[in-house]
Amino acid sequence: MKKRKRITALFVCTLLVMMMLAACSGNGSGNTQTSSGSDPAPEEDLYEITMAYPGVDQKDISLIQDEMNKLIKDKIGATVKLLPISFGAWQQQINLMLSSNEKLDIMTVLGSDYATRVAKSQLVPLDDLLAQSGQDILKAVEPSYLDAARIDGKTYALPSIRDFAAGPGILMRKDLVDKYSIDVSSIKSYEDLSKVFETIKKNEPDVTPLVPLSGSSISLTLTDLMDTSDFDTLDDSIGVLPDLDNNLKVVNLFENAKYQQRLGLVRQWYLDGYISKDAATSSDSAQTLMG
Repeated sequence: MKKRKRITALFVCTLLVMMMLAACSGNGSGNTQTSSGSDPAPEEDLYEITMAYPGVDQKDISLIQDEMNKLIKDKIGATVKLLPISFGAWQQQINLMLSSNEKLDIMTVLGSDYATRVAKSQLVPLDDLLAQSGQDILKAVEPSYLDAARIDGKTYALPSIRDFAAGPGILMRKDLVDKYSIDVSSIKSYEDLSKVFETIKKNEPDVTPLVPLSGSSISLTLTDLMDTSDFDTLDDSIGVLPDLDNNLKVVNLFENAKYQQRLGLVRQWYLDGYISKDAATSSDSAQTLMG
């Protein structure tokens, strides 16, 4: 029941914005036609959807893109071009693409950017499109979450419901897990990681137990320091609702005893050498550091 009250969760989850085709392409001929069962259109006649999202350009991305296109090209008369952009360059590159009217059809919008991009007319209302072709989306996403995505009664983005089925986690090297018989099933909290880090630090002095997830950002943010059931972060993670409810009384996160305790834990990890000393300035990705 508490989770149903998280109508503000829109602002802490990632939003997938479906911008109307050709909205940013600089021409009016990019409308997508749904296949009506006739012969498939030639490859050169298919509209190419440019989809940008923050992430690492994986070596097999072309294989994923090809498989996606096999599934969608005959159904919607279009193909997709995946455009991953590193987290560090995300804001600058997306802003440049939008300001220069570069072709961009679908993009990810972080919650804190949502209202700003709507105000700048960088997003297109999706209500008519949802009513026409998005019945499955309307069935899959709880109405209260869809309501949270509306600004002045219009929907410009869809909340990514994956965030309601996933929480913060730790990636581990399997060779080290196997070598030291680490029982990952016994790790139920951040506090349980201390023993794991101690084992690695003691037996692998050249290995830093905890490294940044991506360059210049240690993978423990304000919200990551709490279990997903601890707080409704209310967008900025400063004023929060403890236990996702608290009778709707907002409290200061930094004055919360549980949060202060968790900060002390991470500070101790740093003092014990479990966290890289240059975590705040390193540009190396987790893939590089863990390789």
